[in-house]
Amino acid sequence: MSLCVLDAVFSINADYDRHTAPTCHRYATWAGISPYLPTSDEQPLSRFVTQVRTAGVEDFSAHVLRNRQRTRAHHGAPRKAEAALGYAEILTAHGVNTLAEADALLADTDRLKSAERHLAGTPGHGSGARLAYLWMLVGADDRI
Repeated sequence: MSLCVLDAVFSINADYDRHTAPTCHRYATWAGISPYLPTSDEQPLSRFVTQVRTAGVEDFSAHVLRNRQRTRAHHGAPRKAEAALGYAEILTAHGVNTLAEADALLADTDRLKSAERHLAGTPGHGSGARLAYLWMLVGADDRI
């Protein structure tokens, strides 16, 4: 799930091959997980939350992801790492730690509506393309 969240957040308004894919690969290497899905060493999303919180968003952006992009082209806009943390925190609060749990959320209309309402409040949410892309990454191709 952590890689899906990073991919969905960092791909918006960015060159995928030059910025998003390398960012996801750097995180996977740092976290000791496979950057390719499906994977047998899936990391619980709560662990991603702990790692970002422990490092701090600025240090995590600069030293782990080596990507300090912002959610908007404005100096004071939040970092994409902060948006990824926000997505991860909301998803874990809604019982999503793994890809299987994301699939279960997608099957539960009431829980899904609540989660999507909360996710829409994260920096850089925009039109909802990021969220649709996240659902596609976790396996719901019909959501993009």
